[in-house]
Amino acid sequence: MKRCFITFADGELYESLASILKKSINMHSQYDLLIYNRTHFNQSFDFKSSIGFAYKILSCLKAIEDYDEVVWIDCDSVVTKYIDKIWFESYRLKNYPLIPYNRFDNFDENVIYQKNYTYINEEALSFFNIENKNYIYKQCCLMYFDKRCIDFYKTILSFFNSDFDSLIFPFGDETIINCLLIKNNYTDNLGNCFLCSHYFHNVIPNFLTLKNKEDFRDVFEKFNITYNNFNEILFLHGSKDDILHKYFLQLMNNQNIYSNLIKNFNSKKDLFINYDLSFNSGPFLSVGANQLDEWNVEFTNGDKIIYSTVLGNNMWSRVNKKYYIDWKVIIKNKNSVYLDYKLNLSNKNVLIDFKSVSLGDSIAWIPYVEEFRLKHNCKIFCNTVFSEIFEDQYPNISFTKNIKMEIPFFATYELGYFIKDEDRIEGDVRNMSLQEIACKILGLENKEIKPKLIKHHKTTDEKSVCIAIQSTAQCKYWNNQNGWIKTIEYLKNLGYKVYCIDKNYSYGSKDKMNIVPYNAIDKTGDFTLTERIKQIKEADFFIGLGSGLSWLAWACEKPVIMISGFSDPKSEFYTPYRVHNKNVCNSCWNDSSVEFDKGDWLWCPRNKNFECSKEITFEMVKEKIDQCINDLKI
Repeated sequence: MKRCFITFADGELYESLASILKKSINMHSQYDLLIYNRTHFNQSFDFKSSIGFAYKILSCLKAIEDYDEVVWIDCDSVVTKYIDKIWFESYRLKNYPLIPYNRFDNFDENVIYQKNYTYINEEALSFFNIENKNYIYKQCCLMYFDKRCIDFYKTILSFFNSDFDSLIFPFGDETIINCLLIKNNYTDNLGNCFLCSHYFHNVIPNFLTLKNKEDFRDVFEKFNITYNNFNEILFLHGSKDDILHKYFLQLMNNQNIYSNLIKNFNSKKDLFINYDLSFNSGPFLSVGANQLDEWNVEFTNGDKIIYSTVLGNNMWSRVNKKYYIDWKVIIKNKNSVYLDYKLNLSNKNVLIDFKSVSLGDSIAWIPYVEEFRLKHNCKIFCNTVFSEIFEDQYPNISFTKNIKMEIPFFATYELGYFIKDEDRIEGDVRNMSLQEIACKILGLENKEIKPKLIKHHKTTDEKSVCIAIQSTAQCKYWNNQNGWIKTIEYLKNLGYKVYCIDKNYSYGSKDKMNIVPYNAIDKTGDFTLTERIKQIKEADFFIGLGSGLSWLAWACEKPVIMISGFSDPKSEFYTPYRVHNKNVCNSCWNDSSVEFDKGDWLWCPRNKNFECSKEITFEMVKEKIDQCINDLKI
């Protein structure tokens, strides 16, 4: 594998900066730095304007002709001992370069606010027909790429022509690259991997003399850093002061400052191991060292070895087990142990990613996101499409509807209804309650927890009931032909108004369409969940199926009469008003011998024509209604 670093330097100052950069790379990396200048190219550009950045792209295209992997780095940079960790990211390389995120992303924007260099200018976004105007600049001071990026760089170079407009592209290649990445929906990047040597020039000397990672926050205390990325800083960049960069180089030369480097004090020649360890959908470990050798790696759960392998320098390994395990990771060489790490998520960024877009799943699982946060004292990010109903009640969870790849997560856990997927959950989900699934994946105690939702109190004395009759497969419906009509008439005779709050008035397939009962008050439509919560909380109780709105009503602290034959009562939350007929075919949803076919709307695996719910009579439901009303009077 042929690798190199490259830069471009033209003029006395930049040549001086490049020479300092080269010394830092010679000090900390096993690869060389190639320094290009104008004489290496036939084309000529005005180096003093933003069109001069074309030389940067020409340098990238020239280097990749002879090398397999290349890292461009601006000449006004100094690398740290972590720089060769960049090569561990080779498995992420695709058709676009990997670049750092915005240089100030890890700091409080109220302390550091440089708007003109934080957001991409509107002229450039309009040029590329990008509608959203709030895109943050990713930095192109370092770019890691391979031969798959050749076409991408050629496209960039095509913009450096006679029509080039510095007002549209104020930062030359960087503006173009950012816009092209947005247009191609490419978000992967290197995260917060460098420090701005211009902005932080007064505190970087303190950073360079740190003895351990824990003191990193103290150095940047006044800037309110978001997380401790001490062992992720690959380089310093931004200052055009070569004297300052020489000083930085001297400090690094005199200090053994990186806590993630493990030293073997017994060897005649000091051995340094550089490792990268994370737990994003399973443990990931990459290993490198300043000596060629092999490393025996073990991933264990207690005394049980889950996976073991042998890694050479600059190699990596991943374990497929994606659910929470109390991992222990060991790196050995011959008879020496160089790493004995036990998973510790305290103060780490952790993503819990809901792979289901079902309302009931999100409501069922959200309490365990908070339980996980409290247990591990970690900074939790939660990806769910229903974040708006949780945000106010869970202020210590950062919600997002779309995962932002630039956030450097130390661990990621996926929640979903994973059937026959032993890498994502132990056991068969069909034998578990919906909440137990989250407990299993996150390694938590299995106990029912009701989620917290936005608050709303009943404002009228009107007697009312909310119902929801629609679902996502015919087996989930109450398939008793007159069941709903009789139920609604009974409630009306008791003086209740009955509101149907389904999203759809009619739903199903061409072979079977389900329509809201004529005697219910139609409140179907595209209401927000906040509005649905208010409707439910104004009601006295709720009647529904084993579906999302029943979960919503339960979370709203309303009594829920649940009518369901396809699922075992243990599948959902506990309600004393569950209506289930065990004397007929039932609970196929929980039968491990059959597999749900979501493409078959009329799925009924035992061919019983939905008798599980057809044989749930109005009288059975009436019994639970009477019980519920009596309980409310107590």
